[in-house]
Amino acid sequence: MLSPLSDSRHAAKVPTPSCRAIDTDTVILYDANTGMELRAVLDTNLFVAAYWNKQSASASIIAACLAGDLQAYCTPEIERELWTVIRNIRAREEFAATVSNLIGRAERISPWAEVDVHTDDPEDQKFLVCAASADADYLITSDDHLLRLRTVGRTKIVKPGEFWRQFTGRPHPS
Repeated sequence: MLSPLSDSRHAAKVPTPSCRAIDTDTVILYDANTGMELRAVLDTNLFVAAYWNKQSASASIIAACLAGDLQAYCTPEIERELWTVIRNIRAREEFAATVSNLIGRAERISPWAEVDVHTDDPEDQKFLVCAASADADYLITSDDHLLRLRTVGRTKIVKPGEFWRQFTGRPHPS
């Protein structure tokens, strides 16, 4: 069961995606209902995709987080898994520094929400709990176990390419 937060973010149950171009290099992603910057939880598979394809939607999402255009959220458990994955794929030092920068900019939260929804893979539960605890607009993943759920609370669960299309109005060029 999700515990409601006392802020006004719950007034709009489903975020209405929009983007605001500041200049040719800067696009701010926000919820048109609230005017607030979008909150996202990034599954570790997004980082793997970004590492192997620097032109992917996943890489563009990481860049948006680093530019301050999208607010990422993580828990200590997600951060530990991320570093394990980065070591396992033997990521270059340059990419590890990018991950470190993103974690430094991410909002670290303590998971507190109880989520009644469960996936077939218990390892995925940490992403659902983080999304609910952060009151995230999106959980961005390529994991079929999570994607089948489609939502958790008010959080939409989407693939990186779908997320990118929703905010730019066009497919990612990768």
